[in-house]
Amino acid sequence: SAGLYHSCGLDTDGNIQCWGDNGWGQSDSPSGTFQTVNVGYYHSCGLGVDDVITCWGRDAEGQRAPLANPEFAAGFQALAAGGNYTCGIRTGGQPVCFGQRQADWAAFVLDWKTKYIAGDSLPAAYNGTFTSVDGSSSVNVDYADE
Repeated sequence: SAGLYHSCGLDTDGNIQCWGDNGWGQSDSPSGTFQTVNVGYYHSCGLGVDDVITCWGRDAEGQRAPLANPEFAAGFQALAAGGNYTCGIRTGGQPVCFGQRQADWAAFVLDWKTKYIAGDSLPAAYNGTFTSVDGSSSVNVDYADE
């Protein structure tokens, strides 16, 4: 996964290896075994085999701060980091996003119909199961139509 000036990858043993710029600690990968790794501009995140998200690097926009609470960080099935935000999908299919919100534009777009900011409730029409999340300078979350 490539960020603005750094990259991270997952080796065959599930260890995260990062390289490139490390001005915010975004290349200081943690120890442990991971399922996946994803990076934003200046932060990096991994989804552990225990379904816990771990992030490191810059946190000026809150793109990793909520993960300091172990109860919040646990129970994820998918992860995406991009720009100055992080999103995940909980094992029950609920999307969770946190990080930068720019002016009145929501950085976390579920689809073309709605926008979601961490802490907001999803509109009733979207309270269902989500299957994947993908990030770049914005985020995409796929909704499972039940």
